[in-house]
Amino acid sequence: MKHWSLLILVTCLWARQATNQCSGREFQNARHDINNLTLVISNFGTFGQSESGNSGGLWWQFSGYGLTNTYIYGAGVWFGTIDSTADTLVTIGYGPSGGQFEFSPGLGGWSVTDPDAIIYLYPNPWPPNQARLPMAPLEPISRQDSWCVYNDCDSLYHMAEDTRPIGIEIYQTGYAWDFPVLEDAVFLVFQVKNVSGNNLYDCYFSIGMDSDIGNEAGYFANDLCDYILDQTYVIAGDTIHVDDLVYQWQQVPEGGWPEFPGVIGFDLVQTPFDLEWGQDKDGDEIPDQRERDSVYYRHSVPQNQWDVDHDGVPDWRDASENPQLGLTSFKLFTLDLEPSRDNQRYMTMAGHNFVTGQYEPFDSALTNPGDRRFLMSSGPFDLGPDSTATLVLGIMLAEWFGVYQTPDTAIAIIDYYCQLTADMNWLLPGPPPAPSLTCVPGDARITLIWQSAPETTPDPFFDIVGDSGSTYFDPFYRQYDFEGYGVWKSLDGETYELLTRYDLHNDIMFEDTATDIYATNSGLRHYFIDEDVRNGFTYHYALTSYDCNYHAGQDSLGNQYVVPFWLESEKVSVSAIARRDPANYQPGCYHVEAVYGNPVLADSGVDLVITHPLQMTEDPYYLVFGPIEYANSEACYTASLLDHLGDLIDSVRVVFLRGERIFRDFGTRNGLNISVLLWREDIPTGVSIFEDVMVESGTYPESLLVPSSGGTNWAYRGNDFRVYWRALNAGGPVNTVTVVDVYSGDTIPFKPGTTDTLADGWCFESVSQTTDTLVYSNWVAIATRYMYICGGKFRLKPAGGLVPGDPVPSENDVWLVRACADYLPAPANTRLKITPTPAQLTTGEVSLNVKVCPNPYVVTNEWQRHMFKRRLRFINLPSQCTIRVFNINGELVKLIEHHHTSEGGLEGDLGGDEWWDGLNLFRQLVASGVYVFHVQSEVGEQVGKFVVVH
Repeated sequence: MKHWSLLILVTCLWARQATNQCSGREFQNARHDINNLTLVISNFGTFGQSESGNSGGLWWQFSGYGLTNTYIYGAGVWFGTIDSTADTLVTIGYGPSGGQFEFSPGLGGWSVTDPDAIIYLYPNPWPPNQARLPMAPLEPISRQDSWCVYNDCDSLYHMAEDTRPIGIEIYQTGYAWDFPVLEDAVFLVFQVKNVSGNNLYDCYFSIGMDSDIGNEAGYFANDLCDYILDQTYVIAGDTIHVDDLVYQWQQVPEGGWPEFPGVIGFDLVQTPFDLEWGQDKDGDEIPDQRERDSVYYRHSVPQNQWDVDHDGVPDWRDASENPQLGLTSFKLFTLDLEPSRDNQRYMTMAGHNFVTGQYEPFDSALTNPGDRRFLMSSGPFDLGPDSTATLVLGIMLAEWFGVYQTPDTAIAIIDYYCQLTADMNWLLPGPPPAPSLTCVPGDARITLIWQSAPETTPDPFFDIVGDSGSTYFDPFYRQYDFEGYGVWKSLDGETYELLTRYDLHNDIMFEDTATDIYATNSGLRHYFIDEDVRNGFTYHYALTSYDCNYHAGQDSLGNQYVVPFWLESEKVSVSAIARRDPANYQPGCYHVEAVYGNPVLADSGVDLVITHPLQMTEDPYYLVFGPIEYANSEACYTASLLDHLGDLIDSVRVVFLRGERIFRDFGTRNGLNISVLLWREDIPTGVSIFEDVMVESGTYPESLLVPSSGGTNWAYRGNDFRVYWRALNAGGPVNTVTVVDVYSGDTIPFKPGTTDTLADGWCFESVSQTTDTLVYSNWVAIATRYMYICGGKFRLKPAGGLVPGDPVPSENDVWLVRACADYLPAPANTRLKITPTPAQLTTGEVSLNVKVCPNPYVVTNEWQRHMFKRRLRFINLPSQCTIRVFNINGELVKLIEHHHTSEGGLEGDLGGDEWWDGLNLFRQLVASGVYVFHVQSEVGEQVGKFVVVH
């Protein structure tokens, strides 16, 4: 528990230069840079080398980002085998002596220029093309996923006179997290597939590494390197097991670095399986040949043993529960003595000294500083046609000098969490998914709309820590932890500014100044209108989701305490350009009326915003406020949104204190955002909720009827009521009433005045009792004093109770009890009808006012950021029209067909604007001069002129 809880929160100057073969856009690099490590990767088998191919490509934040502040000069994946002809073949992703690589981007048979043969880096570009790359992931796992595929099937990229293609594809996945215990690590997953059509025998999967800490040229070569095959550490009372790890460090400072260099570790956290018929190499009483057999598990293994590590993955699909080969060789070599041909490389991968032929699988350079290059290998194993094998490399860095006596102690701690993360199948606490964002351009505004899916998405990590029978059980972790949204804006698509946050109205409030994540109980919205925009300019927006969860911490005595944490999703950018509306555009509108209930709620109980005018329909909606309920000594309000058929769309139930006002955004429906406004008036003590009581018919003295304070505020309704007097029993005295809500038409029932019934009832009150009939008595305790109706009351005489001889109402007398106008009515007992009127593109003739911007057109206008990307704009156009541009001689220069919606775009995204690049019908730049335009449409025509200046 302790370890997992911590994982949640604490969740050129070189003497020689490699010559990189990479040239052109098809051979691509990208960077994992979300945490303290910045790692350059590629789609041709190399990693840890800069994009130029002439310097290192792994930086650690604490060591700086200079050209020589790197920890890897270059590295790559190697694969060796003996093929069906008994030929020894090796394909390399990086040769330390010269930066060679023998892979090319894409699947076997693809051109290296194929548009899908790229690096996919979440959030953009992402996801890979599933139609052509079905093996690629759809959903990201870490905070920054990458994926690419490369192959060795093209002999063009193999070193001449030495090697030929094996027939393999490598599916490379990268994972990086910015959680505290993983913020100094990056993972690379290499899955090799045999596409040769033949069996591959005695295969080895390796990592070739030139791990230079800073400048290792000549005199400056001072790195030390060692490996850990299987070792146990006890650190701060915790037992940590480490295996299959190589680490590198140095004992002296690095010139020009801000801090003493850290120790870098390379862990093969997963290697190919070591399964042998008839053996049980991991001692789990499951034969090796059955470890991956789901049918065997179902028939021979109790169901409670299908997931022994409780990571949510059945053991037949869980690599950590299968015997693995591990690190089978660690070979060191130098710039001057390096395996340079396939037979030498294969011998080295297999653990042999390629010079002497001796089997020496593990080298050591613990006491011999120098420029280190090494090969980490796992094998041998066989690989049948279309079969795969996986190698997972964890790259990590840690501070050790002045903290621990030895560097391996420091790297062992982070390695523990790296191994645990892989063993748990990468399932870690993560933020809610980012919502899908739509940007609707308007005139000098851009409206952002999104759906509510993240709000109801469970945290998958709860499956691990929510099981009380699991080793990792955490009693404080929440399954549903969504908290709010962040709205972001950028002018360049790179640097984003936070515009606002919307968070749940709940009991969670916090502010994290380091991450700018906060929760203030603002309430959720599902739209945002940005009016700080200019027509014709591109703006970039992103919407993030964030959560708030809790995990169990432990003090020095082992006592648990609650630790909060919050995570935010990545920014997925969407761009939009504000534009003029078409000349024949007629805006949409809406009307709200009370079908029954208080009509004031038509204004105060609903908030409507047209978010996408052209998607509106005429179908009405109904917003129904239910009766006031009593819950936990407070008022409870309910509201339901119904469609035009009366079917429920969404609902809300809220309990809150007096004086609070909240809203519930039901989201955008057919271009109209509907929010319900809920509040509870804070009526001061000593104030009556009734304005007055009018005697509409009858002889009872109106002056005796005095509104009184002391009503039950939680039950306040705020409506007017009519009181109809009658006899309880036929032929008897007039002593009771029928009370009707003026606005809803509801008959208010008699209720004896118990606390939970006061919101929907009436009664007569005396000092000691409530009754449904008037009591005239000289006994003070039982004489009627007040009439109570739905949270308020009034006296039947200015002082004291009714006594014999006091005025008596007559049959069919009618009184009107009017609510105090100083307070809004409660959001209850009302049905509102919302009638939209969609926006339209009219077909009748309109007066056109088309203009050209800028006029005159000059190269230095604001829209034109580059002299070769000309941009001028026709504005105020009809939704559909033809634009003809003529020179001063009347010759047709350009013909443009305008539609208010771009091809494949959001309806109405172009509006009344149309761009022109200044090229004529023959794609030639028009000359400077005066030009005439003619706009022709079904709704009108216009002729105008503009000037072009080059």
